[in-house]
Amino acid sequence: MSLNSLKTPSLVLDIERVRQNAARMSDVTKRNNVRLRPHIKTHKCIEVARIQTAGCDGAITVSTLAEAKAFAKHGFTRLQGINLDDLHNAGELSSAFDFVYLTGGNPIVFRDNSLRVGLSSRLRAFLNRGGVIIGASGGAMLLTRNVALFKLEGGTFSDAVASHDALTATGLLDYEMLPHANRFGVAVIEQLGEYARRVACDVITLNDGAAMIHTTPQAVRNMRHRGQAPEGFRRGRVVLFPRAEVDKWLAAQLDSDRLAARARAFADVA
Repeated sequence: MSLNSLKTPSLVLDIERVRQNAARMSDVTKRNNVRLRPHIKTHKCIEVARIQTAGCDGAITVSTLAEAKAFAKHGFTRLQGINLDDLHNAGELSSAFDFVYLTGGNPIVFRDNSLRVGLSSRLRAFLNRGGVIIGASGGAMLLTRNVALFKLEGGTFSDAVASHDALTATGLLDYEMLPHANRFGVAVIEQLGEYARRVACDVITLNDGAAMIHTTPQAVRNMRHRGQAPEGFRRGRVVLFPRAEVDKWLAAQLDSDRLAARARAFADVA
């Protein structure tokens, strides 16, 4: 068959170049000690995905439940990513996901869509099974009690307060959050105390690059049994962790992260 005889549209690949590109990407991830999870939403091809994951653990990133089902049938069990509209059908694949990542974006739109598919109850169930949830920017705001502070992007505190009752979020975290706080002026930050008083809720501010870490009681119990938790002591049925021990534990996690160590070394050189 010649190129001229192909029916169009058709996809023509230089398979050796595909293998070379995939091998180069695999080598980069191995040298940096990170996990390769190639996205398959564009090619949707089992053969190409096998080339992409050759020599790795077979993890891939999908965009829809249909993609997840199709690739799971062909032996791909480490799946990441799913369309929000597919969540009501995702129960059968719950065991394939280790964590949920809520990306940045407009948290008000995200909130409306999450209400439509019942995201809050599904996230709670996922946490109770020992899952991990990561929220970035707008995704992090969705995990809190309310997303009204997003109104500060183009409005005022009056706008945020006025819309507060209509913008309740998942409530997985018992406070509100203002990410990218370093991008706002001093006057805005100074008014957060008044906002918190008027809406009767604590407000956490995070600068770019900062993060809050939360976990479930069961996850902490599991960590203690494995010897992976901070030093603590039992008081009745409650385990208490001194702040100094938690800070020491966090510092140890950071030191053990090779990528973070390289980033700090690069910053010191720069």
